[in-house]
Amino acid sequence: MITGVDVPGLPNRIPDLLFADDAVVLADSAENLQISLYKISTWSELWEMKLNASKSAKQLIKKTDQYTYLAYVMNSK
Repeated sequence: MITGVDVPGLPNRIPDLLFADDAVVLADSAENLQISLYKISTWSELWEMKLNASKSAKQLIKKTDQYTYLAYVMNSK
């Protein structure tokens, strides 16, 4: 279970993977995805950073017990 990460300037944790200037948003519903995107957008504006929509994509991961992303194993345990 991913519990999230602390980001300076945000009061709540974001359940995502962050590395350098890249972010992976993990959500179990469209509503939770929108909430995370709003938080990232708000944080970016606060720090005068711009999001690049042309470098953004979505990927649906079907229900599975384990998924590997950039050598990071996420599982249901």
